[in-house]
Amino acid sequence: MKNYAIALLLLGMLSFRLLSQDYYWEKTKAVVPSNLISMTCDKSSRVYVGGFGGAIRSADRGETWTTISGGLGNPKAFCFGFKDNLIFCGTHGGVFVSNDDGNSWTPKNNGLGDTAWHINTMCVLPTGEILLGTLYKGIFRSNNNGDKWDTVKTRLINTAVNAFAVHPFTKEVYIATYSGVYKSNNLGDDWEKVVNGMGSNTNAYALAVSTEGTMFVGTRNGVVFRSLDGGANWVQVLNLQENMQIYSITINIKGEIFAGTYGRGVYYSNDNGLNWKEMNFGLYDRVIYAMASSLGGDVYAGTWESGVFRLADLLFTAEASGEYCVGDDITVTITVIPDLNTNNIFTIQLSDAEGSFENPTVLGTYKSKKSGSPKFKVPQVPDGRHYRIRAISSDPPDLTSKENSEDITILNYPKKPNITQQGDSLISSADCGNQWYFNNVKIEGAIFKILMPKDSGYYKVQCANGKCLSEFSDSIFFFIKDTSDTGHNYVDFSKYQRNILLYPNPTNQFVNINFDNLAQDILKIELIDNLGQVLFEDTKIQFFKDNQYKINVTAYPSGLYFLKVFTRKEVLNLKFIVSH
Repeated sequence: MKNYAIALLLLGMLSFRLLSQDYYWEKTKAVVPSNLISMTCDKSSRVYVGGFGGAIRSADRGETWTTISGGLGNPKAFCFGFKDNLIFCGTHGGVFVSNDDGNSWTPKNNGLGDTAWHINTMCVLPTGEILLGTLYKGIFRSNNNGDKWDTVKTRLINTAVNAFAVHPFTKEVYIATYSGVYKSNNLGDDWEKVVNGMGSNTNAYALAVSTEGTMFVGTRNGVVFRSLDGGANWVQVLNLQENMQIYSITINIKGEIFAGTYGRGVYYSNDNGLNWKEMNFGLYDRVIYAMASSLGGDVYAGTWESGVFRLADLLFTAEASGEYCVGDDITVTITVIPDLNTNNIFTIQLSDAEGSFENPTVLGTYKSKKSGSPKFKVPQVPDGRHYRIRAISSDPPDLTSKENSEDITILNYPKKPNITQQGDSLISSADCGNQWYFNNVKIEGAIFKILMPKDSGYYKVQCANGKCLSEFSDSIFFFIKDTSDTGHNYVDFSKYQRNILLYPNPTNQFVNINFDNLAQDILKIELIDNLGQVLFEDTKIQFFKDNQYKINVTAYPSGLYFLKVFTRKEVLNLKFIVSH
């Protein structure tokens, strides 16, 4: 009971999400003797199928089948059970046992009396006892491998027993009958009717329990009930809202649940029964009489007239990669195996910039049942580097491809920039991604917002957002003037290039000025913005190694700045650009 309580706690803490992986049904090579009525897998993942004409078995996932009907007194095989090396088969003529993999059978009907002609279901308990459920006479039990059967006094309202299930933690035994679900906690000696949440007259036909202890009941009026607490309470999780029998429920090793119906194929849930959807692609016979899951991971659906189908992974991907500008063509590679139905239309969806499909953008549709590579226009969406692509099918409906394995970058084209002249500088209206041109030739390294032209001529700028380029700005003619002004004792920086080195220019953190042998003559340094405002003045000048002077410009906005250097003989005017 302690393990059961822990399992319930973990189950309540789990959060499930619907898988993007879908499946399809592929027909096996089973040749079922007449109509199929039962199917079971043993611990070795061999699958056993019973029909009105006998029984067959496959040890290779349905690729090949062996007839095992020889020696059965009656060809109608209704159920199978396994204990150690023994195989039990319930038929229209009683119980038969084989100890050689079904090659020969021995009748085991002692104690069954006139009930022996219809064994509906059976269950091998963890303690070794074997229970039989009959169509008309209730339950029988054997503790000696079928050598002797004893009647179990169930006091059932309806004695037809359709299915057994054993809870993995409590070891309680459950039965599905036409008058409801019953449970026993003493190997069938006493039975208690389960009604809380299901009603008192549930027409139950199918039972299944997961390894975590979640229980499911399928009814003959199209309803599935679920219990998370060992059968104490039940809630309805599926209602087909028609007189649509649920004949079989199976749970695979992943915890995915499959419900076989009469006429509507298979319903599927991968979130512990919270949500269900039809899963019938490839299943052309929708009358499902039996389902089974193997420990090897396979799921089988047994149809009334079309044999046995095995669940297979559907390969369905939608791929695109690279960097795109809004309005570009984007090719989406769709891979789907097997082909879908003839009238299928793929809807191609684009995620948001963070890769979420909660509110996808539709790129377009593509009518095809096969793989293909349609092209679409990249829509107007925000810049982002984590876009994803997926495809949704229409026939069969709502198959969802795996998302593309690589992120997609989508960027918008920048606006056309404008150029403003301020003094001896040109300023772009774009804050980043600039590339300047002089007389239609790209200026290498001229990628900042501000350009200080060196030559007279026509200048223009283009802005880039990734590979998405704006229109060129209108060209502007810039004329280089003579800046010498001896009347004001002005000295141009270029005249003293051999003595003064200013770097880096442009800068975004520090600007360094090496004054060489002029350092001893400097009296004051002023920093001035392009509006003429003095930002600071330094009269207690401290030089670093090699007569280097350093200014921290991280606090100043991007723009053009001037240094006025006062020496004993003259004033030097320097300039630099701050670009963050």
